[in-house]
Amino acid sequence: EVNVLAKQWLKRNVDNENWFLHVHYWDAHTPIRTPEELGNPFENMSSESIEWMNEELLIKHKMQSGAHSASEICGYSDNGFPGTKQMGHIEDMQDFKQNIDNYDTAIYWMDRQIGELLDICKSQK
Repeated sequence: EVNVLAKQWLKRNVDNENWFLHVHYWDAHTPIRTPEELGNPFENMSSESIEWMNEELLIKHKMQSGAHSASEICGYSDNGFPGTKQMGHIEDMQDFKQNIDNYDTAIYWMDRQIGELLDICKSQK
């Protein structure tokens, strides 16, 4: 977890006048890894909010092949990544919503991590 090191560095340097901290987050990219205890904060949101996707369009996407298509989401195979929330392929609208939820959860997790760094800056200045 990159935040552990970033928080340690920030606590040591936040009161200095000139500093720059670059933290490279990868959390929202393939493969999707978020803590299990985070669960799926979006599972109760309606899939109707995803207006641009429907069964007809999903069928077209499933007929395509190649990296990051509905049949090969992670770009390497249709098996996903064991031990992660990364799906390998999308079969139906429920899978589609789960894939969106997984990605949104990864963004949510990353946002919380960035918030921890900002809290350190706010508390020590």
